Amino acid sequence: MLAKLIERPNCLLNQRNRYQLLTTLLINLICIAHGINIGWFSPNMRKMQTAESPLSFPVSVTEVSWIGSALGCGAMCGNALIGLILPYVGSRLCLLFVALPQTCLWLLVYFADSVEYLYVGRFLAGISSGGMYIVHSMFLSEISDAKIRGTLGAMVMLSVNIGILLGYIMGSHIPFNITPFIVLIFPLSYFIFTLCFIRESPVHLLRKGKLQEAEKSFRYYKNIKDTDRASAISEFEDMKKKLTEDDKLLHSVTIKDFFSRSAFKAYAPAAVLLILNQFSGLFAMVSYMSDIFDMSGSTMDPDTCTIIIGIVQILGTYATTLLCDISGRRILLVASSGGVAVSLTGFGFFTYFAQWYDLSEWSWVPLVLMSLCIFMGNIGLVGCFFMVLVELFPLKIRARATSIAVVICVNRRNRYQLLATVLINLICIAHGIGIGWLSPTLRKLQTEDSPLSFPLNVQEVSWVGSALGIGSVIGNSLSGLLIHRLGSKLCLLFIAIPHSCLWIMVYFAKSVEFLIAGRLLAGITGGGIYILHPLFISEYCDANIRGTCATMVMLSVNTGILIGYILGTHVSYYVVPFMVLILPLSYFVFVLLFIRDSPMHLISKGKFSAAEQSFRYYKNIKDSDSLSDQAIAMAEFKNMKVALTNDDNQLDKVTIKDFFTKAAIRGYGMAAVIVIANQFSGVFTMVNYMTDIFAKSGSTMDPNTSTIIIGSVQLFGAYVSTLLCDVFGRRALMLVSSGGVALSLTCFGFFTYYTQIYDLSQWSWVPAAIMSVDIFLGNIGLVSCLFVLMVEMYPLKIRARATSISIVVCSSLVFLMLNIFPLCMHYWGLPTTMWSMAGITAFCFTCFLLFLKETKGKSMLED
Repeated sequence: MLAKLIERPNCLLNQRNRYQLLTTLLINLICIAHGINIGWFSPNMRKMQTAESPLSFPVSVTEVSWIGSALGCGAMCGNALIGLILPYVGSRLCLLFVALPQTCLWLLVYFADSVEYLYVGRFLAGISSGGMYIVHSMFLSEISDAKIRGTLGAMVMLSVNIGILLGYIMGSHIPFNITPFIVLIFPLSYFIFTLCFIRESPVHLLRKGKLQEAEKSFRYYKNIKDTDRASAISEFEDMKKKLTEDDKLLHSVTIKDFFSRSAFKAYAPAAVLLILNQFSGLFAMVSYMSDIFDMSGSTMDPDTCTIIIGIVQILGTYATTLLCDISGRRILLVASSGGVAVSLTGFGFFTYFAQWYDLSEWSWVPLVLMSLCIFMGNIGLVGCFFMVLVELFPLKIRARATSIAVVICVNRRNRYQLLATVLINLICIAHGIGIGWLSPTLRKLQTEDSPLSFPLNVQEVSWVGSALGIGSVIGNSLSGLLIHRLGSKLCLLFIAIPHSCLWIMVYFAKSVEFLIAGRLLAGITGGGIYILHPLFISEYCDANIRGTCATMVMLSVNTGILIGYILGTHVSYYVVPFMVLILPLSYFVFVLLFIRDSPMHLISKGKFSAAEQSFRYYKNIKDSDSLSDQAIAMAEFKNMKVALTNDDNQLDKVTIKDFFTKAAIRGYGMAAVIVIANQFSGVFTMVNYMTDIFAKSGSTMDPNTSTIIIGSVQLFGAYVSTLLCDVFGRRALMLVSSGGVALSLTCFGFFTYYTQIYDLSQWSWVPAAIMSVDIFLGNIGLVSCLFVLMVEMYPLKIRARATSISIVVCSSLVFLMLNIFPLCMHYWGLPTTMWSMAGITAFCFTCFLLFLKETKGKSMLED
């Protein structure tokens, strides 16, 4: 009887399935470790806010929320990173990688001397989990037979839930400092087992052309011995043939594939699935389960209730592994979502009435309702989530759609272009930190809690803020003058120096003049960045990814701004300079070692041999490539050389007439509108004074917290721009951006106007919401597309000079806006200031609608 049961194809112990099951169990050790992290923090975060805290420092409610949410920020990074590298390095290396950040989490927990250790630890744990959910789902789908794929896929969440239960128990009953040593066994064991027993999937090996290794891997995971090799050959050949056909499709993915009928059919259920998975609150409630029971009106011990919920959670995901391949995914998802809705409604009613009546006799009800909610949620919304997400999308876009955080499909030709973009953007992150850090810091410098020995008044704050604009004009002018003479590489090296000086002057500041001089130097770096980076990127990037790479400049600046907000709010004034100095120094070393002058600059200087080497470097053309590939690439290089050595395009023979051609004048007009929209919309200016704006807006929310939220939104807006810039084009983004900013500024003005007349304290969330919309929409177009459009609008012959002049004008307006904005708020009031900016932005929207032409895909050798 047992033998017949084992011989069934869908039995996990069937001879063919055994190594698939063993592999699943081994790689799920990291899922258990991740679950422990989630569960362990639930009771411990409650303890950290009490007098019995195991830490040497107090943790506030705001800090607890950041500890909790840092996991999500890290998960986004983990999704993006693993989604990006998985097709190139394979599942095995990615599986090994996810053990490292999880290990760092527990080391940081043990050595925690401040709340920042916990922020970083949870962020690293998020990277591990984000990578885990991508690589595990894809890897299991590649090694598993169809009849057991659902069961093995559901084991991921089963393992996470086992870990959550263990975490609840450890958090409630084991001392804080002992837990890290116990949990570290899991990621270390996982790393060793993966290194020793896990093989690369046959699918990845076939795609890399390693046919012999692919066959061995196929036979390993299907447990096929040498004696049965003949029977497996036909199945392996079918897989190889199918993958060869599919790869032809995969390498020819176009934007149309994302808008096919089958893709659209997948987007809607995927969106609903994502919304249900997160907004049902299942994951969030697991993280804060002890607090929920503490506030629910139940008299039962919160820690005991939490452990019971952990057991129920495991039963739910275990039920998924049993039912997923029998009843199907649809039935489980319908039952799961309906059950969660009913149980959450019941829980809400109980906690509502518990505020008015004595329900102590019914104290078991919250536990029963929450158990039902968690069980029903785990049989579908949680247990089936990653499995269904992988299965929903068409093969051609599956990997990209499943890992939605992946920005660019980095084909072989684009890899060094992306590497160069990432490396040169380190200075952009540092520049962003300088901008964001000042916003909460300036507010502190005007109070009695100032970390400096001298006070700052409103006028001095205005000059500290606006000195950046003066420095930007100097940086623009210097870079515009030197880039043709020295080349991009030397200029890129130069801009690291003034930024390093900024942080040295901040540390040694004895008077306000130190801060003004430091901001002036930071402005020189910023001005250089905004000239050098767009021009340099446009010269080495292919047209199909040029917009994406160029918008990464503002994405990096916004990443830095968010980090700056956090550092300015939570890290000591004198510690920040030492932390940030790592970035410009690393940038200098990387540019020195890995960045080459662009082929266009070298051709213009007559260095044709060096230009060819640079061209081959950025296009990743090797001597070992096929002769036909090299011939195509060299033909492209010759066309570039001919175009640039043509007398009409000689960059060293520019005359005054070239600045007054029809194409040039057309470029000036549109550049003027873009610069005015960029600055007078106030998107950049408000970033510098965000904390003050929230303090004066009538909102009762903490200004520093609101500022950090805005920084996150800003980063998200720039990230969206990198996704959409080469898809929908520049014009569409500029229209949506300018129209949305005009509308949101108008609304913000009305709210702040009426707060002067009425008590709107119950609507205190509105300023943060409106400003979030404003900053998000501003960053998808007016900010991120600024430098892309500047470079693409002008004729080749005057491009560098005209771009430099335009950005000098932009930087002059930066100085003007940073100087007058605090004065406008002081003398005009916040509502009038907002309405003025809204009116100017609305005018620019009209100009874009009537006159702005699309430049997506334009060759940099064209006028």
